[in-house]
Amino acid sequence: TASSVSYTVNATGIVPLTGPPTPGMSTALGTRIAHGPLRDEELHAHMLEADRRLPSWARRISGTRTGAEEGPGTAGGQLIPTGVPAVGDLWSLNVALGCSGTLDTRTGRVMYVGTSSIIVSDTTNPAGGFTSAQYDSIGMEIDSLAYPVTTENFGDPTDLDGNGRAVFFYTRAVNELSPPASSSVVAGYFTSRDLFSSAPGSCTLSNEGEILYMLVPDPTGAVNSNVRTVPFVRGKTVGTAGHELQHLINASRRTYIT
Repeated sequence: TASSVSYTVNATGIVPLTGPPTPGMSTALGTRIAHGPLRDEELHAHMLEADRRLPSWARRISGTRTGAEEGPGTAGGQLIPTGVPAVGDLWSLNVALGCSGTLDTRTGRVMYVGTSSIIVSDTTNPAGGFTSAQYDSIGMEIDSLAYPVTTENFGDPTDLDGNGRAVFFYTRAVNELSPPASSSVVAGYFTSRDLFSSAPGSCTLSNEGEILYMLVPDPTGAVNSNVRTVPFVRGKTVGTAGHELQHLINASRRTYIT
């Protein structure tokens, strides 16, 4: 509670790093999240730590997409459909974290298709959330502001799903990352696993495309008793979209372009 605090750290036994880096986590990402509130950047740190392990074993997407003929709920069955969708289309998308394990498939409805963005809304989102008009407004702000500013500074992302756009999935799964009575809010996230193949033996939980996961309004606190009003989420969402898009761009360019 003080305005400023000073302290000194004395370190001994510091030696140069030898051998290849072997980053790892002591526990699964989902467990770390469940045991305490995380700020947005803390969540990103955990995800990036897990993502660093992907390029050494995950097969990149090339040629035909994997799992396209499998049904929803099976490994590889959840995929961002290729090509530009129409408003009203229903998609099956995985929201379970990590690369392997059990799918957590949510049905999303395409709400907006713009020049640079596709907005998809989880059909199980809490009542009283964004209206179609509000999704249109958010999409237009992303197309006219967040996307051009971010790509001008960081470059264009990949287009693995062939739609020429980034997908913004507004889903209660993001709200579920904040424990009950949490003092912090996860406003959105990106995970590199969606840039890899969903083929067996690779990253089976991948949605195979450029997708970002976004917080949704929850006026009554239906998810973990955490109230998220429409004005609160609306005020954060475009800035969050630009921030997450930067993570997507950097990861996709590092993996496939540079």
